[in-house]
Amino acid sequence: MNVCTSLPSRQHGAVLVIGLIFLAALSLLGVANMNSSSMQLRLASNYQNKNRAFQVAESVIAVTIDTIDYTNIRSAQHFGATNHPQYPDADATVSFVERTTAAGCRGTSFNFSCVHFEIDSTGSDPDSGARSTQVQGVYRVAPSL
Repeated sequence: MNVCTSLPSRQHGAVLVIGLIFLAALSLLGVANMNSSSMQLRLASNYQNKNRAFQVAESVIAVTIDTIDYTNIRSAQHFGATNHPQYPDADATVSFVERTTAAGCRGTSFNFSCVHFEIDSTGSDPDSGARSTQVQGVYRVAPSL
């Protein structure tokens, strides 16, 4: 059996250099992907916080519609945390817009008129500070003045 015992006299190390270049390239690619994932996580978190604030503002509008004093239609009504304790970081303001004749309200007689209110609601997410402002109009039938 012939065994070759002679080794090359000079090794250039090309494989080592190429391996280090590949390792550096893969490391840069990994760092870039981590930065991209971190940015996507922040974007998703911001969207979730903004959506939470929007849902609070919409919920406050629904609560406010149920608690409006329709006999006090000439002045703005403010609804804070005492009116909706489940949403302490939200508020709403109801403003009188106009009163129209009963002809503008379907199914009413002439002893009534339509009253148009506008509700401005602001909700916020206390954890992130995200805020959302919503405006909704409400028509109600009220006794004529």
